[in-house]
Amino acid sequence: MKKLLPILAFTLLLVACGEKTVSFTVTMDTQDPKLRSDLMAAIPRVVDGRVEAKKKHVVVQSLEEKDGALVLTATVSDAEAAELLKNGLTAPYSMAIMKKVDAGMGDMISEKFGDFKETGISTKHFAWVVAGVTSSTGEERGMAVIQLTPDGQSLLKDMFSTNRGSTIGIFARGQLMSIKTVDTTDKQDSIAVDGIPNGALAAAFADDANVGLHVTFTSQP
Repeated sequence: MKKLLPILAFTLLLVACGEKTVSFTVTMDTQDPKLRSDLMAAIPRVVDGRVEAKKKHVVVQSLEEKDGALVLTATVSDAEAAELLKNGLTAPYSMAIMKKVDAGMGDMISEKFGDFKETGISTKHFAWVVAGVTSSTGEERGMAVIQLTPDGQSLLKDMFSTNRGSTIGIFARGQLMSIKTVDTTDKQDSIAVDGIPNGALAAAFADDANVGLHVTFTSQP
């Protein structure tokens, strides 16, 4: 047993040496206490989700005030995880509502659903995302309600009034999240994303959207 201890110690040292710590200055675009509290709670979940999605893991993380600035510090499993986290957090977030159009006429193409064209409803027109669950079909599924800013609501109302029966797509980070058929009886201050496999995924989508819409991460040296 004594002969194994140095080997074990060396192995643990190698594991520890593989860990990487990264820090970011965190800036929120709102002073609303409730929204800031919700964002503070969502940021660690987003960090965990981004790293674990790549089969890596977060060893420890903290989010605290330092010299008048809010700083996120995370120790992750290795340098690759650190780079993934850095790229993921600092990349600009994007969200848009786009209209399905004929092949060759779109600004973006979904391999499964075809071409989609911009409607003018883009990232700056989204205010907040609320996750939930629904069981209308007897099976519990996740859903999210995307709330729009006043300008976004005006654009949505105009789009609904002129595109009844058309198909629209909700895109986040350049990926098609949901498609819907325009119905003028739908609420026009928000839009729902239905059919998310479960409530946990809906909550992860809402966290990612809210943090992406309202938080900027600046990587520290």
